[in-house]
Amino acid sequence: MARPMRTATKVLVSRDDLWDMGIRLSVAQRNKMIARGEFPRAICLTASRLKPMWVLAEIEAWIRSRQRMGDQHSNDQTAA
Repeated sequence: MARPMRTATKVLVSRDDLWDMGIRLSVAQRNKMIARGEFPRAICLTASRLKPMWVLAEIEAWIRSRQRMGDQHSNDQTAA
């Protein structure tokens, strides 16, 4: 896993870090989810290239919410 970038108050992760975390979304899928508000917005860092980065805490919260949704879905199926 690539080393996350630390700012004064936040840890930022790159697209490669997302991939290493098991978040395997194409650019198109991710952009559609961002537009619908289903995935945290990227922060573009200005450098020689614009590189999208995400706040690690927001990604972790997104993962937890997806896991809770999966748990609720599995509980609904077992109750039926």
